[in-house]
Amino acid sequence: MHVLLSGILLLAASRSAQAPIRLEERLTPNLAYHVSCRVQLVGKMSVPDKTLDIEGKSEIEYDERILRQSASGAVDKTLRLFAKMEFERKIGSDQQKLALRPAVHRLVILRQNNIEAPFSPDALLKLTEIDLIRTDVFTPALAGLLPKGNVIPGDTWKADEASTRELTDLTQITAGELNCRFDKVDRHLAKISFVGSIGGVGENGPTRHDLDGFCYFDLNANMLTYVSLKGTEHLANEKERSQGKVTGTFVLTREPKAAPAAIAAEINLNLDPNEDNTRLLFEDDEIGVRFAHSRKWKPRIEGSQVRLEDLRGNGMVLSIDALNRTPTMQQFLDEARLGIQRRKATVAFVGPKQPVQREPTNVEMLSLDVDMPADAPSQRGIVVLAIVRDEAVGATLAATLLTNDRATVARDVERIATSIRLARPR
Repeated sequence: MHVLLSGILLLAASRSAQAPIRLEERLTPNLAYHVSCRVQLVGKMSVPDKTLDIEGKSEIEYDERILRQSASGAVDKTLRLFAKMEFERKIGSDQQKLALRPAVHRLVILRQNNIEAPFSPDALLKLTEIDLIRTDVFTPALAGLLPKGNVIPGDTWKADEASTRELTDLTQITAGELNCRFDKVDRHLAKISFVGSIGGVGENGPTRHDLDGFCYFDLNANMLTYVSLKGTEHLANEKERSQGKVTGTFVLTREPKAAPAAIAAEINLNLDPNEDNTRLLFEDDEIGVRFAHSRKWKPRIEGSQVRLEDLRGNGMVLSIDALNRTPTMQQFLDEARLGIQRRKATVAFVGPKQPVQREPTNVEMLSLDVDMPADAPSQRGIVVLAIVRDEAVGATLAATLLTNDRATVARDVERIATSIRLARPR
C-alpha cells in the first residue's frame, strides 16, 4: 500500500511540475503553407441481390495562402495552387477516375458552414471538379482538434463540431463525439491523439464513423503539421440496417512555406467571385456539346438531350442534331405552341425573333408570355426558344421559366445559349 501510494504521489508531482502550454494556431492573412494528403479506402457495400467491393485512393498536393478570416477568426477564404489532385474509386466493376484539369490548378476557396465554394480566376470549373475539391480536407478547420486553453500532457477535451465534420464529411452529426488527449511533447512537436464514434448523415445517407488517429502541433510554427487517421464508415439504409462498411487511412502533412509566385500577395488577379468566374463548364464528348451555366442550374443527360433545372420550377431542354435536321424558328415555335396547349396553358404574347449572336455560332431567340393553368405553381410564365447553328451542327434550346424573377432568368438563358459550342456529328 505504501509503495502504491508513493507511486501515485510521484505521478501527481510529475504532472504538476510540467508548465501548461498553449496549443493554438495563428492563421492570419497572407500566411502560406504546403499541404500533402493521401487517402486509401477498401470495403464492401450491399445492394439488392449482391455485395459490391469498394476500393479508392486519392493524392493531393497544393500550396495555399490565406486571404481572409471571418469575424470569429475562422479562415473563410484562401488561394491555392495545385500540383496534383487525383481521385480513383472502384465500386464493383464500375471504375471512376477524376483529376483537376491544369487550366484550373489555381483556385480561390470560399468557405461557409463547412462547405467549400471554389472558383478559378483562370478558367471555368466543372461540377465534378467542385465535388472533387469538396472531398478534400480544409486544413484550417482542423484547428478544432486543439484545446481552448492551456494544457499539460494527460489533459483531455472534445473536438469541436466543425473539425469533426471535416474529418468525417458528414453534413449533420446526430450522435457521438471526438475525444482528444494531449499525449506528450517531443522536442518542438506536441502529440495529440483522438478517438470517437460519430453518427450522422453523409452523402451515402445514415452512417457512423469510428475514428482513431493522432496529430502533431509544431510549437515553433504554431500550426498543426501532421494528421494520421484510421477510420471505418458503417453504411446503413433508411431503416438503419447495415449496408456494409468502408475502412480507410488518411495522412496529411502541412508545412509553413513561402507562397509560390502564382499565388503570392503581389499577383494582379481578381480574387472576388462574380457572375462570370463562378459559372460552370458543362462538357460531354458523347453528345458533342459544351456550354457555360450559372451554379443555380443542375444539368443532367437524358439520351441525346441535356436537361437543366434550377430546383425552383424553372427548366430547359437542349437538343443537338445535324444542321439539316435543325428546325427553323417558325417550326420550333409551332412545336412549342403544341406543347403549351398539351399543358392546358395559353400563349398571351409572342415576341419577335431576335438574332443575338453571329460568331462563333449563330444564335437566334424569341420568347412567349404564357398564361398557365389554374393548378400551376405560377399563373404566368415565359417560354424562351433559341436555335444555335454552326457550320455542320445545330441545337435547339427551350426554357420554361415560372419564378417571379423570370425576366432575369431569361437573360441567364441567353448567356447559356450564346456559350454553346457544338461538335461535328458522328
